Amino acid sequence: MSEPSSNPSVKLAHLTSPEIEALLAISEKLGASRDLSETFQQIMEILASRFGMERGTLTLLEPGTKELIIRVAHGLSEDEIKRGKYRIGEGITGKVVEMGGPVIVPSIGQEPLFLDRTGARRNIDRDNIAFLCVPLKLENEVVGVLSVDKVRSRDDTLESDLRLLTIIASIVAQAVRVHGAIAEVLLQQLDDRQQRVGDGRRRRPGTTRGHGYGTCTRPAEDRRRGRRPDTSPAETSRRPTARSVR
Repeated sequence: MSEPSSNPSVKLAHLTSPEIEALLAISEKLGASRDLSETFQQIMEILASRFGMERGTLTLLEPGTKELIIRVAHGLSEDEIKRGKYRIGEGITGKVVEMGGPVIVPSIGQEPLFLDRTGARRNIDRDNIAFLCVPLKLENEVVGVLSVDKVRSRDDTLESDLRLLTIIASIVAQAVRVHGAIAEVLLQQLDDRQQRVGDGRRRRPGTTRGHGYGTCTRPAEDRRRGRRPDTSPAETSRRPTARSVR
């Protein structure tokens, strides 16, 4: 396991044309969707097809339990995703959160700290797989990690891959914040709508609350029905009818 120097000011001038094109495509995906899961899948498809980065995972820190849980993953089954839970400091994922810096594992088969908690690499040659993991930060606070697998090749580009992944992690972190804010607004709107529906069911249209005597019709409705305002139907039926005198 190696810990590259994490300079917060990533040198964008060192990006290659394919990397710049990928970042532009990712930015477009983020701006076109409000579904974080769908957007992340699209991002990982871009990284898989263009840079051979596989099994990308977005793992977020639960504020209450301080547990790291895989929220979205590309190339993992539902069961594998459910197994993706870590404590801070546990495994490579937990170490990245604990240290707040990126980590490169050149060979997961040779790294004892790599747990493969999901079991997604059981049937592949682990010695030939590298693992890159970078923190997601909001206002210098780690809120999760972004990680990918990369098949090793003679053209070792792990450092440049990590640089690109670090930039993408900063973009995804902002997306997590935005989608979290949108979710809060939607939940508030849902609560308000449910409150209005509940109030409507408790109070029928056209009626007002009386003073401890149930409901009474409004004056306008009384006049339409030929009754004096504030007169109940029972009182109207009891009133004697005036006879005409010739």
